[in-house]
Amino acid sequence: MVTYYGIIILVISNSSIIADNFSTDLYWSTAYAAVLLVCPINRTIYGDDMDMPISPPDEPLADVEVGIKKALSALIDGAPSAALVREAMTELSQAELSSLGVQQRDNWASLSAPGRRLEWSEARRCEKAIRERLGGTAETSVAHTRKGERAYVFAIGALTAGPGGRSMARVGIDVEHRSRQVTEAVARRFMRDGEERWGLEPLQIWVVKEALFKADPENAGTTISAHSLVSFERSGQGIGQGMGSIAGREARFSLLQLADWVVAVAVSRKPAQSES
Repeated sequence: MVTYYGIIILVISNSSIIADNFSTDLYWSTAYAAVLLVCPINRTIYGDDMDMPISPPDEPLADVEVGIKKALSALIDGAPSAALVREAMTELSQAELSSLGVQQRDNWASLSAPGRRLEWSEARRCEKAIRERLGGTAETSVAHTRKGERAYVFAIGALTAGPGGRSMARVGIDVEHRSRQVTEAVARRFMRDGEERWGLEPLQIWVVKEALFKADPENAGTTISAHSLVSFERSGQGIGQGMGSIAGREARFSLLQLADWVVAVAVSRKPAQSES
């Protein structure tokens, strides 16, 4: 998203002097410019399909995006992958809405809050961009979060077919701003006995379990509390990597601290008998 700010400060202390010394046409042209007095002008540059901004994210978001991509690549054994981090700025256009499937249009209609529609819109754009970038049917996952009044979308994707991706079932991502507080009462709802031994904060475990849940291909009817952290190893400021499990289904994860965000990326494995 590219934002241009036009600031024109026009000070007219004596209109009679201006009228006497400038032509009428010049005077009114100058006066017309005053309409732009300290006025922000927001413009988005889109690609030919008017779906995905072609401008890069600002530098802090770009650094976060690179960190997520590296973590995902380390989990998926060389399968093609992508990561996007974008600030949610505009809702879907009419052209974009018309391209949605029936289920997605129903989902859109069910979102009454403008903020939720904003996040949902950017998530669909990110998923579309990732699938176009990878050149195939990719498994994708998105997470929404807020920093003050600003909304952000984090998205990842990977090909699960072909070299490097054949044993991968699904990917998952979750993110929270590091300032979010998780009370002890809330933590008791999703933490399992013994998980405190990994030395992680409740918010970090929350984010990991959300990512594990999204990466579980059989998560229907389950909650994040059903997922267990069965191993974890710290790796300096990158926080670390580990393994999660539910009902015998395992998933690898990376837990990251990137700028103001706590991010978890997870990748589940297909059962051995289903691998080709």
